[in-house]
Amino acid sequence: MKAEISIVRPGACDDHEIRLIIRLARGKTITAIMTPENLALALTGKSDLPAEISLRNVDIVVK
Repeated sequence: MKAEISIVRPGACDDHEIRLIIRLARGKTITAIMTPENLALALTGKSDLPAEISLRNVDIVVK
């Protein structure tokens, strides 16, 4: 499955959230919302950082 990814900082520069958006198909997205500090830690190798997940027209089944 192919997808597109975007990393955006919505709103003003002093906003304290970064959104990692994965577009699976038209109208189907998975968005992870995290702080800039946690994104920096993730990019430098730290794992298991907190993030809020938002789904649009996508279901996730955890087995």
